[in-house]
Formats: sequence, structure tokens, C-alpha cells
Amino acid sequence: MKKIVTAVSAMTLTLQANDALSKQLDDEILNIEFSKESISAGGAELLLLKSVDLTNDADNSSSVTFGDTLTYSIDIVNTETFNASGVFLSDTLSSRTVLDNDSITTSQGVVTTGSSPGDRSLVIDVGTIQDRSLVEIRFDTVVNSTAYGPITNQAVLISTNFPSQLSDNPDTPAPDDPTEILLMGEPVDVPVLNKPVGILALILSMLLAVKSKLFPRREQ
Repeated sequence: MKKIVTAVSAMTLTLQANDALSKQLDDEILNIEFSKESISAGGAELLLLKSVDLTNDADNSSSVTFGDTLTYSIDIVNTETFNASGVFLSDTLSSRTVLDNDSITTSQGVVTTGSSPGDRSLVIDVGTIQDRSLVEIRFDTVVNSTAYGPITNQAVLISTNFPSQLSDNPDTPAPDDPTEILLMGEPVDVPVLNKPVGILALILSMLLAVKSKLFPRREQ
């Protein structure tokens, strides 16, 4: 490991990492900074970005329905030149989803709530986030509702030396807005030929088609 000094936005960034990791982290932080405001009118703040993706489409309907898996991605970015200390992330799930306890991953910190069956919320003791650094959190939920409508939730971040921060959906222009994905309701019944009657009907139609070609009907 060697010390890397890189110029970023007229500031000096020092990281204990290899060249590839330093470049990747610099690029990711800069991309987030350009897409979102990192400094509010009242002073410094952490960026808390939360997005959601349909990662297991159980019925192959290309829409969110009962039984599908949603993966949430949370990025905490400290764009400042001083550390954020005593950081905790809290996220209460929608009543339309169930947390997959084994799916929670975080690049930093300890999961204090969310690892037990039946937990309806996720709490991570992130600890100290170094200046100019990124923390990545991922977890899965399974849709347990057949009702139509949005699945909405929003994470909260607290710190001892930064103001509390609501998560922002990076896919919308509105600031500090909840993350939503539309639930379409009942799973779609995709027809398959797995019944004997259906298979026999298919074979019969194929035989009739072959017969009509080999023995065309003569006109009277």
C-alpha cells in the first residue's frame, strides 16, 4: 500500500490505496457530485442517495408483482475535507415488502438491526466516515403484497457533527425525495405447455398440418 495524492476539484485528496482503487473512488465521488448538490445553503452535509431495482422478476412480467425481489442501493458520500463521526443509518421498510436478512452488505460499519427474521427496519452503525470517501450499503426485499400502488420508503442518516439527512432518490430531480417503485399487484400467469391436454392438442395440430400438405383436399 502506498500514499496517493490526487487533485480533485482544486483540493488535495490523500488515500491509502492502490492506484486502481484510488481512481475508482475519485471517479465515483466526482460523478455523484456533478449529479447532485453536495453543499447546502446552510453548510456542509453528507450525500445520502437511495435507489431501487427489480433484480428477480419471478413471473417474467417485467414489472413489480407479488413474489419479486427488489434490491436497494444506498450510497453515503462525504464530499467534505473533514470526517463525519458517529454516523448511523436507519431505514424502515415498506409494509409491502419483507427484508431478506441474509442479503445486507455494507462496505463499512456494523448491522445492529435487520439481521433477525421479522425485522421491519434496518439500522447500521457506520461509525466515522473519512473525508472524501464513500460507504455502500445493499439489501434485498421480497414483495409480499398484491395491491396496486407505489412501494415507498426513505432512509435517515444522523451524525454527531453533520445535520440529519433524509435519503434522496437520484433518479428524480426533486431533492430529498423518497425512493419509489410501482407495484402492479398480482403476479402474471405466464402460460406454459406443462399439462398433458395441452401437449396432446399441440401434437394433434401438428399432425393435421402435415396431413394437409401430404394429402391436399381435392376439389369436387
